Amino acid sequence: MNDMGDNVNDSMAYAVENARCVVSLVTDKYKESANCRKELEMADSLKKPIVFVVAQSDFAAQGWLRLLMGAALYVYAGEDEAKWPGALPEIVKRVEKL
Repeated sequence: MNDMGDNVNDSMAYAVENARCVVSLVTDKYKESANCRKELEMADSLKKPIVFVVAQSDFAAQGWLRLLMGAALYVYAGEDEAKWPGALPEIVKRVEKL
């Protein structure tokens, strides 16, 4: 049990409502997750800034995620963890600009 109780929807809603921004690590698996979709659509409806980080080398946004990503600039990190230290400064920079 977490601080929000055991309802994942309550936990996600609390996190999004209280976030300064949302950093979304997008992959095909993320796109297929109903919970990820709910969380990101809520962030969008609350007009929370979203920083997209592409965490899959062959990722192409489609469907609902493509609609939310639109023409947004994103940070490419890929799936190779060794490349993440190079992407982290760009992620931090975008969050700090918000």
